[in-house]
Amino acid sequence: PWGDQAIPVRWEDPAGSIESLPQALAGRPAVTGVAALGDRTTFLASLFAERAGVRFHPPHATDAANNKFLAKERFRAAGLPQPAFVRFPLTPT
Repeated sequence: PWGDQAIPVRWEDPAGSIESLPQALAGRPAVTGVAALGDRTTFLASLFAERAGVRFHPPHATDAANNKFLAKERFRAAGLPQPAFVRFPLTPT
């Protein structure tokens, strides 16, 4: 719908957006790079790059970059020193 040949995607539906990309890319030059601007776009960009065989951050890394608790868990699992932390629910139980 845009004059710049952008491909519309649904950030809230990464899997569906990825599945629609082959059709959207048909007849276009090969993709040689991926750029993501902002937190919401990074995960979808990582899925696309993985599928297209383009170097980018893997999806599991973008998940951790957008989730402080997950990042701390991964740092701890990798043996990196971490200050003590606890996760609390945001809603009362």
